[in-house]
Amino acid sequence: MPTPQGREIWSLSTVMEILTNVVYKGDYLYQKYFMLDTLEEKVATNQGELPQYYIEGLHEAIIDPEEWEAV
Repeated sequence: MPTPQGREIWSLSTVMEILTNVVYKGDYLYQKYFMLDTLEEKVATNQGELPQYYIEGLHEAIIDPEEWEAV
């Protein structure tokens, strides 16, 4: 399968992103990031500043959840 850019070989970083992102197993984590400053559009990773919500089975998985967990 070619990449979205039409290349035949996928980069390692892209494959790792797919294999570690919960979205690809059908789940979603809300509020992973938050706005520090809306005027300057500064965004930060949420490390407990705001509550996060993990939703399982939100949409159809691209990667089997058991395979995703093994990664």
